[in-house]
Amino acid sequence: MRDNATQISILCDGKLAPTAWSSDALPTISESSPVLNSFTPARVLITEIITTVFESASCPNDKRSYEIESCGDLVLVEASQDGRNHLIQAGHQFGIPGQALTERNAKLGHIVRWPLVHGGVDLSAVFAVEPTALHRIKPLDGYTIDDLVSVHIKARLVLFGEQCK
Repeated sequence: MRDNATQISILCDGKLAPTAWSSDALPTISESSPVLNSFTPARVLITEIITTVFESASCPNDKRSYEIESCGDLVLVEASQDGRNHLIQAGHQFGIPGQALTERNAKLGHIVRWPLVHGGVDLSAVFAVEPTALHRIKPLDGYTIDDLVSVHIKARLVLFGEQCK
């Protein structure tokens, strides 16, 4: 690794009830993290972990977690500092699908060109969560989808780049 390389990781963590997807707007999860050194992101990765909880009067509670390698339930809709969104969006476009920012796609050599991320200022990330998250983990025998109580999503945004001096 080069001496001037740096990175930041932001964990967005949210527990959503199944009713969170009942309106037209997708539910979101967000978080911010301080940036220590100014840098220009050249590589972006995301990860996704889902934990579901099923409850039924006739069965014990069931809680299971899975890593979602495709990150297909996530849409990165904002990565901002001081109210300025680093994602360039035009017109009706709505964020970057999670599938485009997976480790698998990074191995294909894609890079990004985002503006300078300033040190000393928090960087915020916002993910919209697609309704597919409701159906990622199938209920065990004795449960139905109606027994689903919550979907806990952990989405991590990781930016790699060169420090600016």
